[in-house]
Amino acid sequence: SVRTSGQFASEKDLAAVNLRLNDRFYRLSDIADITRGYTDPPKPLFRYNGKPAIGLSIAMQKGGNIQEFGKALHERMDISTAELPVGVGVHKVSDQAEVVDKA
Repeated sequence: SVRTSGQFASEKDLAAVNLRLNDRFYRLSDIADITRGYTDPPKPLFRYNGKPAIGLSIAMQKGGNIQEFGKALHERMDISTAELPVGVGVHKVSDQAEVVDKA
């Protein structure tokens, strides 16, 4: 498997990459099948309450106000969470703005 750095917009872009092997050039698609998928088995596996989950970290830019950032983030998360499909939820693991508010 190959992990790309985001330079490729599609599988076709990746398939068109030229490789040099033994003084000959090949397209990646000539020597490999290009598919989009997930790592199997998944590594590293993020869990919440023992169940598979997706981890997302959101950080404030340098010089910002953590309380204002936290308030704006909560407002956006409320909007985004309302648009999630049934069965998909958001669970906060850590919130620096709340820690600062309580200090």
